[in-house]
Amino acid sequence: MNIKIHQPHDSFLRRSLTNLEIAKDMLKSCISVDLAERINWNTLELTNKSFAKEELKQIHGDIIYRCQSKGKKAYMYLVLEHQSTPDRFLPFRILGYDVALMEQHLEQLKKGKNKYLPDITNICVYGGKETPYPYSLDIYGQSKYFINFYCPIIFLTN
Repeated sequence: MNIKIHQPHDSFLRRSLTNLEIAKDMLKSCISVDLAERINWNTLELTNKSFAKEELKQIHGDIIYRCQSKGKKAYMYLVLEHQSTPDRFLPFRILGYDVALMEQHLEQLKKGKNKYLPDITNICVYGGKETPYPYSLDIYGQSKYFINFYCPIIFLTN
């Protein structure tokens, strides 16, 4: 009998990375030493990966971990996205996850429950056949002119 497993890498990745010890090892190998030293690894936890938006559209991050930074009572998220085929617009999908996480924290900030917005680090685990990955993973590499996230203020009053 021939059984074809749909997305075998995805299933393996999800199962493996729900084990926090395996997740810590993999995450530490994917991020900078500076970032790894800022993380309180004892607080690492797997979070709910779905965010419902007002438009009732579900946003899913493959695997999202939450932890705290050392010396600061602020959350940090490590978002792992598994990609089995090249996707030119992957940076925009990841930006959507990041915005959903920020919106969740903004609501808590308004209620006085959080003091800071979280730090977010995104990691793509690619298991596709086409290598190297053919598209830029930098959102700024997607267009010639892009949104400048810095917003200057023009004061109309003295």
